[in-house]
Amino acid sequence: MSLLAWIFLLTALLGVYIAIAHELRAAVRGYRVQTALVALVYLTDAIRFADVSMWVALLGLVVIRILIIPRLISRTFAPASPSQPARQVLFNPSYVIALCLVLAAFGVGVGAAVGGANGPLLGLALATLLIGLSTIFSRHEASQQLMGVLTADNGLDLLAGLTLARIPLAGDYAVFIDVAVAAGLLAFLRLRLRSYGSEHLDDFSELRG
Repeated sequence: MSLLAWIFLLTALLGVYIAIAHELRAAVRGYRVQTALVALVYLTDAIRFADVSMWVALLGLVVIRILIIPRLISRTFAPASPSQPARQVLFNPSYVIALCLVLAAFGVGVGAAVGGANGPLLGLALATLLIGLSTIFSRHEASQQLMGVLTADNGLDLLAGLTLARIPLAGDYAVFIDVAVAAGLLAFLRLRLRSYGSEHLDDFSELRG
């Protein structure tokens, strides 16, 4: 198996790790490693195309998505007070793992069917995207749902790198800015939820119509 295939496989497996992480710190750590693997894909493209814009895009990925966004998440979603006990959340990781494996199998199957020579890589990239989306719907904490958004973004990035000959620089930074804005909005939402006494979305189920 090629180095690129290992990178795509590890990216998908890290998506599962992020999905089942009990602590936000562990999820952020996994996201940083996952995004570093995506940066390696950017690096290989930058070397292959010998294009300055690709190096600029790589720099933006490292600064915005590996340094700034994880730091923003860690500071914003830190406990309000060390004296307050952590809320015990009922969470069954086996259910999430099973869901991620089903989606990963579906993604790999679709990639093998339509991807041609790049079928396995396309399938793993699609699996990472689907695992991120499943994290959004299977976790009930706002912080973990945000990690699902970021995981899906990494999967989408890999898909774009495979389906496009080269990702335009403007497109790269548009994605970076969108992710940063989403992280900021969710951080604001978290602060608003905390002002109502809880950050767990199940506590607001009575507001449903």
